[in-house]
Amino acid sequence: ELVHGGALIHDDWIDGDSFRRAAPALWEELGPRSAILIADLMVATGSLHGAVSMATGKSLAKCIRNLSEGAIADFTDKHNYSESVYLHRIKKKTGALYGTASELGALVSSETHLDIPLYKYGETVGIIYQITDDYLDLYNSIATKTPVGDLAIGIPTLPITRLSKHKKYQKAISEFLSEGNPKELIHSVDLSDAQKLYEELVTPWMQVARKSLSEVPESNYKTLLEEVPLSFSNQLISKDKI
Repeated sequence: ELVHGGALIHDDWIDGDSFRRAAPALWEELGPRSAILIADLMVATGSLHGAVSMATGKSLAKCIRNLSEGAIADFTDKHNYSESVYLHRIKKKTGALYGTASELGALVSSETHLDIPLYKYGETVGIIYQITDDYLDLYNSIATKTPVGDLAIGIPTLPITRLSKHKKYQKAISEFLSEGNPKELIHSVDLSDAQKLYEELVTPWMQVARKSLSEVPESNYKTLLEEVPLSFSNQLISKDKI
């Protein structure tokens, strides 16, 4: 949780987001210098307390490295974007965060051999979260005719670029990819097309998440984990749609 919180403080400053969970972002409250140093302190403290074994220490260190590489890729990969580049990037960021949280559960239990399948499960939930979050940026931008999130800073995402399968949107997407200008995109895309596309994108990942739990022993907890991906995405959509 400390590593996650520190990463969110970094993200808010990098993205220029002024609010986090309906409260002013820390960089707005204290200034960017203090906010970044506090975030670094949180990440370091979380790593220190989480390193209860060599395995958990390595898991957290790998997560922090992946988060940093993914954040850098947000900007360095803008001009060589592809769907595989996008998926690699979100596996490094959100996927690594959720994957590590799941993996740590195995590493501090008597079932340490479940670390790999549980990492895959968590990574997949993170991918579902990120695709949903990116879809909501697109949805809310179209609904308000005002670019928000990644559209506002010109970062391409899968819910945007997959719209190019519709010929009528190809020009608007090309303009966004080449110039970072979302104006035509948010004024021309039909919300129903965006929603249908989102469902096509997340459904296969729901199946991957469920399959990743095949080695986990049957229990009420496994049943809950199987329900997480769908209920999680539904909750995000109901909460964050404008």
